[in-house]
Amino acid sequence: MATVQVVDDGRLGWFGYLDWGAILASVFAGLGLTLLLVAFGSAAGIEAADDGGDETRISTVIGTWTVISALLGTFVGTFIGGRYSRFQSPASAIYNALTSWGFVQVLALWLAGNGIAGLLAGGLRSVQKTPSANVAQNAAARAADAVSSGGWALALGMILTLAAAVAGWWVGSRTRLAGAETDDVAVRRRVW
Repeated sequence: MATVQVVDDGRLGWFGYLDWGAILASVFAGLGLTLLLVAFGSAAGIEAADDGGDETRISTVIGTWTVISALLGTFVGTFIGGRYSRFQSPASAIYNALTSWGFVQVLALWLAGNGIAGLLAGGLRSVQKTPSANVAQNAAARAADAVSSGGWALALGMILTLAAAVAGWWVGSRTRLAGAETDDVAVRRRVW
């Protein structure tokens, strides 16, 4: 059997250790999987819309699939990060997961902001070409309703992905420790 050596330098701070390599790996793996699943869901939704499906039902299914994709991507990404993290304390698992989740939220905000800016620019161009002011007011009212319900959905989705991030990193780091044979673990302590 191989001996597993754990290096403990005695300087575990308040927040444990942050393993930036594992954090970046979890961010890229999670975002990649999420985007892949969302692309498949969007393709299925576009196909269903082309077949003359109900737009409300299709948008509900796509929205639900997007949330499921985000949860799966977050869990798998943070599981990978937890699995490859060098630091396996419970505090480190939680803080690494929070950091990874926060990094993904900033990237998602940037991506969503760019997408929304593009949609608004296209919408403003189409409103300028619309001959009737009533059509523009109706479109604005529908957009306001969608934004207000979308805000609550966004908050709920962020809470769910935060829970998935902490659970993924925790499970990933716990399975790594469970795989180590405690009889062969040698702890070397350096005190500064």
